[in-house]
Amino acid sequence: MHPIDLAQFWPGYAVVACRPSADNILLIELKPQADAIPECGRCGQACPLIHERRLRRIRDRDLLDQRVLLQVPVRRVDCLRCGRVTERIAWLEPASRLTRRLQAWLEALLQLLPISHVSRLTGIHWHTLKQLDKRRLDAA
Repeated sequence: MHPIDLAQFWPGYAVVACRPSADNILLIELKPQADAIPECGRCGQACPLIHERRLRRIRDRDLLDQRVLLQVPVRRVDCLRCGRVTERIAWLEPASRLTRRLQAWLEALLQLLPISHVSRLTGIHWHTLKQLDKRRLDAA
């Protein structure tokens, strides 16, 4: 039997710690890989100049019976073209607290169940799910 390589879920980041918290919540701490140069959130250019780091808690898709919270240091970089911007993270929408994988799963659930049921099942606020469903319908 092969162990699950959690780092494959979040490219560019390595798992530092993984600890259970209250109420079946699994807190996973990530850090950027040392060889990964951050990219500008606007133009996508590589930006080695890091201005600051802030910790952000991001919700990811559930793992077995545990709700997954990621603690990620999000960097603000000094881009030569755009100025000071937040870095681009491939698996995360800009300024979002939900990963793309979780958003895709929620969109699939919203096609099958009412918003209130998905909210109770996942613990995500009704208004957040309504916005996600509206964005999905507008794109279709």
